Amino acid sequence: MVGIPLASVMEAWPEPIRQEIAALKLTGGHILIPVEEMGRGLKFGKVAFAWKQILEWTDKSLAGATKEGQTTLDLPLKIVAPLYLARNKPAAPQKKITISDSIPDMFAAKAATAAAAAPAVAPAPAAAPVPAPAPAPVAAPAPAAAPVEVVRKAAGLPGVTGALVASEDGLSVAAQLPAALKADNVAAFVPKMFGTVAQCARDLGSGQLTVLHFVAGNSVWRITKCGKSFLAVSGQAGTPLPETELEKIGQDLARL
Repeated sequence: MVGIPLASVMEAWPEPIRQEIAALKLTGGHILIPVEEMGRGLKFGKVAFAWKQILEWTDKSLAGATKEGQTTLDLPLKIVAPLYLARNKPAAPQKKITISDSIPDMFAAKAATAAAAAPAVAPAPAAAPVPAPAPAPVAAPAPAAAPVEVVRKAAGLPGVTGALVASEDGLSVAAQLPAALKADNVAAFVPKMFGTVAQCARDLGSGQLTVLHFVAGNSVWRITKCGKSFLAVSGQAGTPLPETELEKIGQDLARL
């Protein structure tokens, strides 16, 4: 379950719904939404449920105490997405158990005692050790750029009007887009568009899709799959995008 304070998501709801919440004394209540239901909505970039369902998740005994049960209510992504991610973050790795050097080795102690009881034998002279050649220095790999830095670099290239990094679940990780575009909406559609065209390419026997280009209105878009993330870049139609630079930035993102 993902617990969401009712007061944090009801601000933009219709007045009749808010009046019912006040009458039922639920202002301080919490909506307990199943993780699967929340994840399904986030994949499509919109989390919305009927008021009757929300009321049941808040207090089952009140599921029938409403006249507005069929009203569909939106839950703001900026509120619910962080709570969902916090609920589903991977478990911390198990700590490695190490044995302190201060604990005596009982087997070594017994062996030392037995060796002391035996008569000492003069050791044969040891041959002079041959120094091993020093290993060639290995250059450390360059650190991978963070998603925010990836977006900043991509958005600053000539011909680029916006850039966004989205997760495989369709959530916005980092974005720098024109004011007319909402990062949450773009991020929700990026994996779906790429996945649909990739499946068509496989069905045609064309191989694996690496880059998706398309023109919509006055904008040109470039979407690439970079490891477990997607990099979406927009530009002005008719103006070529800097493919070489964007390819390098995508490689940085794939290393995260």
